[in-house]
Amino acid sequence: MQEQNINIVTFNSDNFNNFILEAVDNAVVKAMEKHLKEPEPADKLLTIKETAEWLNVSRQTVWNHHKKGLLPAKKLGKRLLFSTREIEKVISNYTN
Repeated sequence: MQEQNINIVTFNSDNFNNFILEAVDNAVVKAMEKHLKEPEPADKLLTIKETAEWLNVSRQTVWNHHKKGLLPAKKLGKRLLFSTREIEKVISNYTN
């Protein structure tokens, strides 16, 4: 059996507050560094046909999911354009 040492540290309220603030600051810095290292995927706008090809489904399936409100799109004139970033969010939410 492995022996473990336990240290007991006493804090006054100021030391405790500083300890907590430093821990939160460190966590925020680590999270920001991670976020900055991972570039956002490029966002492309796809037509219904391109979206269907990208998802390997029929154009009718893309249209049906859009009409049900499951697949958001932007309207440009008479064309519907689907954001790859938004589609990835929908898929991520659906699979999680």
